[in-house]
Amino acid sequence: MKIRIIITLLSLFVVSHEVVFGQDLQIAFSSITCNGLCDGNATVSLISTLTCGNGPYQYQIIGPTTATSPVTSATSYTFANLCAGIYSVNVLDGGNVCTSGSFNIIQPLSLYTTISTTLPLCAGNDGSALITVNGGTPGSCLNNCRGYNVLWTGPGGIGGGSLNACPKEIVTCSQSSASNTYSLTNLSPGTYNVTIEDNNNCPVSASFTITPPPPPITVSGLVANNAIDITVSGGTPGYTYSWSNGATTEDLSNLSPGTYTVTVIDANNCTVTASYTVQNQNPVLSVNWAISHILCFGDQNGMINLTVAGGNAPYNVSWSGPVFGNPAGNEIANSGGSYLIANMPAGTYTITITDSNGNSTNISATITQPNLLTLSASSLGILCQGGTDSVTLTPSGGTPSYAYSGSTTSGLVPGTYSYTVTDANSCTANTTITITQPSALVVTAVVSTAIPCSGGQGVVTVSAVGGTPAYSGTGSFTVSAGTHTFTVTDGNGCTDSVMIMVTQPNPLVATASIISAIDCNGGQAIVSVIPSGGTPSYTGIGNFNVSAGTYPYTITDTNGCTAMTVATITQPSALLLTGSVNGNNIDISVSGGTAPYVYSWSNVASTEDLTNLSSGTYTVTVTDANGCTSTESFTVENAGLEQQDYNEFQVFPNPAQDFISIRSSSAGVGNTYRMLDCYGRNVLEGKLTSQETIINIQTLANGIYHVKCGSETRALVISH
Repeated sequence: MKIRIIITLLSLFVVSHEVVFGQDLQIAFSSITCNGLCDGNATVSLISTLTCGNGPYQYQIIGPTTATSPVTSATSYTFANLCAGIYSVNVLDGGNVCTSGSFNIIQPLSLYTTISTTLPLCAGNDGSALITVNGGTPGSCLNNCRGYNVLWTGPGGIGGGSLNACPKEIVTCSQSSASNTYSLTNLSPGTYNVTIEDNNNCPVSASFTITPPPPPITVSGLVANNAIDITVSGGTPGYTYSWSNGATTEDLSNLSPGTYTVTVIDANNCTVTASYTVQNQNPVLSVNWAISHILCFGDQNGMINLTVAGGNAPYNVSWSGPVFGNPAGNEIANSGGSYLIANMPAGTYTITITDSNGNSTNISATITQPNLLTLSASSLGILCQGGTDSVTLTPSGGTPSYAYSGSTTSGLVPGTYSYTVTDANSCTANTTITITQPSALVVTAVVSTAIPCSGGQGVVTVSAVGGTPAYSGTGSFTVSAGTHTFTVTDGNGCTDSVMIMVTQPNPLVATASIISAIDCNGGQAIVSVIPSGGTPSYTGIGNFNVSAGTYPYTITDTNGCTAMTVATITQPSALLLTGSVNGNNIDISVSGGTAPYVYSWSNVASTEDLTNLSSGTYTVTVTDANGCTSTESFTVENAGLEQQDYNEFQVFPNPAQDFISIRSSSAGVGNTYRMLDCYGRNVLEGKLTSQETIINIQTLANGIYHVKCGSETRALVISH
């Protein structure tokens, strides 16, 4: 069985100690001094060795703080720096638990304070603060108060004491009736710092601020014309008023002579008192006035004419507004007198008239002026160089109606023009305007791509400067040769035109001429191809050697232009020599070539035919007018005997294209024919298969050939 005994020790500080007894174990422990600290301790003692033997021992606690002592032969061990909470205790003998117990370390409540302040509401008052403290470990009661120390600093210096003067003495009293508040009074404005300490010297801090009171209530007043006009400031608005005559308004009027006292009370019930005396009054001041307003803006010729009556003459006049005036002396000597305030700028003036008794009255007079007279001039501007413009005049301000003078407003060329407007009050305003014009619109056109060939097209580029962009009508245009006109329009519709002549080369002409004709069939001619027109240099020109035929020639100039011509080359027909031997006569026939013909026989004869010949071979050369020749040989055999006719044959057609026919007598059938070219080469050979044999010559080139059959030869022209 365990017995718990709680012992409260009396010392300078109040600390609670507890002792727990068991059958063989005693635990003595102390509580925490300040909330949140870990300064408790516990001493574990063996009071009997019946259970645990004679040691050595180890002591162990388990809880918020867990610790195990070293092995010791001592029968007690103290654990320090323990936190609040429930602990289990074990005593170990030889590493085994031989006895155990438990204890609970408690801690005070958290120490805290609340402060309420009372702020000063009226000037001259001080503030106060009420400090309430709870928790922690208060001292014992004395005269029904609890013991905490209170220390404070602030604008008044440093102070302190115990709550309700309750010292921290250890006495016995009933704490249920104890007080825990502390009052600070007569506090000046400012910030105060407070530190509270409980019986264990555990501290808590706080601060509070006493704000200044409102400024004092002030009352100022003016007594005039049997009236009292007061002005209140300071304190805390709104105000209430209590007059000695029972009135509650701010101001009093229509008063009898006497002294009047007012008490002003603000929203915080702060008060102030003031007294005013109303004396016997002369008739009330009265003022009539007339205003002469300003005619032109900015002038300072306004006037206010005052007429004053009542009160007690003489009178002083002063005014405030855009300008101030307070001349020395009395401006109006007698009641019913007048005073002129002149040379005044526009504005509202407060005019005060004060009689010799100090009574015054105020009037408000406003001198007006027209708005500032201005004149503006505007124009559309000259759109195209060389044009004219007009000006529109626009007035504002001043006093209608308006009249204008200065330069004319229409038909204006570039320059600066001045104008003046005069309103109904003869006020004037001036303005100027400068009329400008664009620079001249100038259009240029250049041939950017020339016409390369006669009849072709080129490109003209049109550009513009001056005027007012943007332009229409500019750019590049494809044109033929000739004169062209281009018109450009600028952004204002102004136009300018330019004319340009676009040229082209002369037509390119190719001419082919025969400078050397063909004299003899099968020969060659010389053709000369020359250019005219176009653009040098040329290709495809020169002299060309050609055979008979039709030839096209194309020439090209430096621009790639072309021209074509055709040359037809003719030649004499082939000089053909045919003949026959009739007995002792040779009869020849000549065709083709160029007549006349010259005959040269091997027997020196120069006639066409020979007669009365002896047997033998006779060769004849025929020469035409161009020197072309043809030679044939004829054999006269058995002069006087009949000549066999098989050697006589005909070739037709002549000239021929694709086919020829060889016609012979029956005696010639079976004989061999040969065709020889102009170089004597055998190009075709065959047998005469009938009296009219057809031969295909499509494979043979154009030219002159000789058809030979037996001893006879016939000339043949092939032209496909």
